[in-house]
Amino acid sequence: MGELKFPSQQITVALSRHAAWAGGRSDGERIQRRGEDLSFLRLDNAKLNDAILARCLFTGSSLVKAELRRADLFAVDFMRADLSGAVLDRSDLRGANMMKTILRGASLNQADLRPGQIVVDDGSTKERSANLSEAKLDGADLRSAQLDEANMSVSSATGANFANASMFAVNLAGADLSGANLTAA
Repeated sequence: MGELKFPSQQITVALSRHAAWAGGRSDGERIQRRGEDLSFLRLDNAKLNDAILARCLFTGSSLVKAELRRADLFAVDFMRADLSGAVLDRSDLRGANMMKTILRGASLNQADLRPGQIVVDDGSTKERSANLSEAKLDGADLRSAQLDEANMSVSSATGANFANASMFAVNLAGADLSGANLTAA
Protein backbone atom coordinates (compact mmCIF):
# COMPACT_ATOMS: atom_id res chain seq x y z
CA MET A 1 0.00 0.00 0.00
CA GLY A 2 1.36 3.41 -0.97
CA GLU A 3 1.89 6.34 1.32
CA LEU A 4 -0.59 9.21 1.17
CA LYS A 5 0.67 12.37 -0.48
CA PHE A 6 -0.67 15.87 -0.95
CA PRO A 7 -2.12 16.77 -4.37
CA SER A 8 0.20 18.30 -6.96
CA GLN A 9 0.14 22.03 -7.67
CA GLN A 10 -1.86 21.31 -10.84
CA ILE A 11 -4.55 19.39 -8.90
CA THR A 12 -4.63 22.04 -6.15
CA VAL A 13 -5.23 24.77 -8.73
CA ALA A 14 -7.95 22.67 -10.41
CA LEU A 15 -9.67 22.17 -7.02
CA SER A 16 -9.53 25.91 -6.33
CA ARG A 17 -10.94 26.78 -9.76
CA HIS A 18 -13.71 24.19 -9.26
CA ALA A 19 -14.63 25.80 -5.94
CA ALA A 20 -14.82 29.18 -7.69
CA TRP A 21 -17.00 27.64 -10.44
CA ALA A 22 -19.30 26.06 -7.83
CA GLY A 23 -19.58 29.44 -6.14
CA GLY A 24 -20.68 31.05 -9.41
CA ARG A 25 -17.52 33.10 -9.89
CA SER A 26 -16.51 34.00 -13.45
CA ASP A 27 -12.88 32.93 -12.88
CA GLY A 28 -13.97 29.39 -11.99
CA GLU A 29 -13.92 26.24 -14.07
CA ARG A 30 -15.63 22.91 -13.48
CA ILE A 31 -13.11 20.17 -12.79
CA GLN A 32 -13.03 17.61 -15.60
CA ARG A 33 -10.47 14.87 -15.23
CA ARG A 34 -11.12 11.62 -17.04
CA GLY A 35 -9.05 8.51 -16.50
CA GLU A 36 -6.40 10.23 -14.39
CA ASP A 37 -4.41 8.49 -11.70
CA LEU A 38 -5.25 10.25 -8.43
CA SER A 39 -4.17 7.34 -6.24
CA PHE A 40 -2.89 7.78 -2.69
CA LEU A 41 -3.84 11.47 -2.51
CA ARG A 42 -5.04 13.35 0.57
CA LEU A 43 -8.32 14.88 -0.58
CA ASP A 44 -10.07 15.11 2.78
CA ASN A 45 -12.89 17.70 2.85
CA ALA A 46 -12.53 18.31 -0.92
CA LYS A 47 -15.50 20.11 -2.45
CA LEU A 48 -16.10 18.17 -5.68
CA ASN A 49 -19.84 18.55 -6.15
CA ASP A 50 -20.77 18.18 -9.85
CA ALA A 51 -17.18 17.23 -10.76
CA ILE A 52 -16.47 15.06 -13.80
CA LEU A 53 -14.03 12.36 -12.70
CA ALA A 54 -15.06 9.37 -14.84
CA ARG A 55 -12.63 6.43 -14.92
CA CYS A 56 -10.21 8.12 -12.48
CA LEU A 57 -8.13 6.01 -10.11
CA PHE A 58 -8.47 6.93 -6.44
CA THR A 59 -6.84 3.73 -5.19
CA GLY A 60 -5.80 4.18 -1.55
CA SER A 61 -6.74 7.87 -1.50
CA SER A 62 -8.27 9.61 1.49
CA LEU A 63 -11.49 11.49 0.73
CA VAL A 64 -12.79 11.72 4.31
CA LYS A 65 -15.79 14.08 4.44
CA ALA A 66 -15.35 14.96 0.76
CA GLU A 67 -18.40 16.37 -1.03
CA LEU A 68 -19.12 14.57 -4.31
CA ARG A 69 -22.82 15.32 -4.82
CA ARG A 70 -24.00 14.72 -8.41
CA ALA A 71 -20.43 13.90 -9.45
CA ASP A 72 -19.71 11.86 -12.57
CA LEU A 73 -17.77 8.95 -11.04
CA PHE A 74 -18.53 6.44 -13.78
CA ALA A 75 -16.16 3.44 -13.59
CA VAL A 76 -13.90 5.07 -10.97
CA ASP A 77 -11.58 2.92 -8.89
CA PHE A 78 -11.93 3.64 -5.16
CA MET A 79 -10.22 0.38 -4.11
CA ARG A 80 -8.95 0.72 -0.53
CA ALA A 81 -9.88 4.42 -0.46
CA ASP A 82 -11.27 6.03 2.69
CA LEU A 83 -14.54 7.88 2.03
CA SER A 84 -15.70 8.00 5.66
CA GLY A 85 -18.36 10.69 6.05
CA ALA A 86 -18.20 11.57 2.36
CA VAL A 87 -21.34 12.79 0.60
CA LEU A 88 -21.95 11.07 -2.75
CA ASP A 89 -25.67 11.83 -3.04
CA ARG A 90 -27.05 11.45 -6.60
CA SER A 91 -23.57 10.60 -7.95
CA ASP A 92 -23.08 8.40 -11.00
CA LEU A 93 -21.10 5.43 -9.67
CA ARG A 94 -22.06 2.93 -12.38
CA GLY A 95 -19.38 0.30 -12.76
CA ALA A 96 -17.35 1.70 -9.85
CA ASN A 97 -14.79 -0.44 -8.04
CA MET A 98 -15.21 0.08 -4.29
CA MET A 99 -13.54 -3.12 -3.13
CA LYS A 100 -12.27 -2.70 0.43
CA THR A 101 -13.39 0.94 0.39
CA ILE A 102 -14.22 2.52 3.74
CA LEU A 103 -17.60 4.28 3.56
CA ARG A 104 -18.47 4.51 7.26
CA GLY A 105 -21.10 7.19 7.77
CA ALA A 106 -20.99 8.14 4.08
CA SER A 107 -24.11 9.32 2.29
CA LEU A 108 -24.98 7.73 -1.06
CA ASN A 109 -28.60 8.87 -1.13
CA GLN A 110 -30.00 8.24 -4.66
CA ALA A 111 -26.53 7.28 -5.93
CA ASP A 112 -26.47 5.18 -9.09
CA LEU A 113 -24.40 2.01 -8.60
CA ARG A 114 -25.94 -0.05 -11.40
CA PRO A 115 -23.74 -1.90 -13.87
CA GLY A 116 -22.03 0.32 -16.41
CA GLN A 117 -20.95 -0.28 -20.00
CA ILE A 118 -17.16 -0.03 -20.16
CA VAL A 119 -15.36 0.40 -23.50
CA VAL A 120 -12.33 -1.90 -23.66
CA ASP A 121 -9.13 -1.48 -25.69
CA ASP A 122 -10.44 -3.21 -28.83
CA GLY A 123 -13.43 -0.83 -28.98
CA SER A 124 -15.97 -3.35 -27.77
CA THR A 125 -18.01 -2.87 -24.62
CA LYS A 126 -18.48 -4.99 -21.54
CA GLU A 127 -20.77 -4.60 -18.58
CA ARG A 128 -19.20 -4.10 -15.18
CA SER A 129 -21.16 -4.12 -11.94
CA ALA A 130 -20.30 -1.94 -8.98
CA ASN A 131 -17.89 -3.78 -6.71
CA LEU A 132 -18.46 -3.12 -3.02
CA SER A 133 -16.97 -6.40 -1.84
CA GLU A 134 -15.37 -6.12 1.60
CA ALA A 135 -16.45 -2.45 1.77
CA LYS A 136 -17.15 -0.84 5.14
CA LEU A 137 -20.62 0.72 4.83
CA ASP A 138 -21.50 0.85 8.54
CA GLY A 139 -24.04 3.61 9.16
CA ALA A 140 -23.99 4.69 5.50
CA ASP A 141 -27.06 6.33 3.96
CA LEU A 142 -28.00 4.48 0.77
CA ARG A 143 -31.65 5.55 0.60
CA SER A 144 -33.07 5.16 -2.91
CA ALA A 145 -29.64 4.12 -4.26
CA GLN A 146 -29.54 2.02 -7.43
CA LEU A 147 -27.54 -1.06 -6.40
CA ASP A 148 -28.81 -3.56 -8.99
CA GLU A 149 -26.31 -6.39 -9.58
CA ALA A 150 -23.71 -4.83 -7.25
CA ASN A 151 -21.25 -7.14 -5.52
CA MET A 152 -21.48 -6.48 -1.77
CA SER A 153 -20.03 -9.83 -0.69
CA VAL A 154 -18.27 -9.87 2.68
CA SER A 155 -19.10 -6.18 3.16
CA SER A 156 -20.13 -4.68 6.48
CA ALA A 157 -23.23 -2.50 6.40
CA THR A 158 -24.36 -2.57 10.03
CA GLY A 159 -26.91 0.13 10.71
CA ALA A 160 -26.87 1.28 7.07
CA ASN A 161 -30.03 2.77 5.59
CA PHE A 162 -31.12 1.03 2.36
CA ALA A 163 -34.73 2.29 2.47
CA ASN A 164 -36.26 2.32 -1.03
CA ALA A 165 -32.95 1.20 -2.58
CA SER A 166 -33.11 -0.90 -5.73
CA MET A 167 -31.20 -4.09 -4.91
CA PHE A 168 -32.09 -6.54 -7.70
CA ALA A 169 -29.59 -9.43 -7.92
CA VAL A 170 -27.16 -7.91 -5.38
CA ASN A 171 -24.52 -10.37 -4.15
CA LEU A 172 -24.73 -10.24 -0.34
CA ALA A 173 -22.83 -13.48 0.37
CA GLY A 174 -21.12 -13.10 3.73
CA ALA A 175 -22.29 -9.48 4.15
CA ASP A 176 -23.21 -8.17 7.61
CA LEU A 177 -26.44 -6.17 7.46
CA SER A 178 -27.13 -6.21 11.21
CA GLY A 179 -29.48 -3.39 12.13
CA ALA A 180 -29.69 -2.17 8.53
CA ASN A 181 -32.92 -0.54 7.34
CA LEU A 182 -34.14 -2.49 4.30
CA THR A 183 -37.65 -0.99 4.18
CA ALA A 184 -39.00 -1.24 0.60
CA ALA A 185 -35.57 -2.25 -0.67
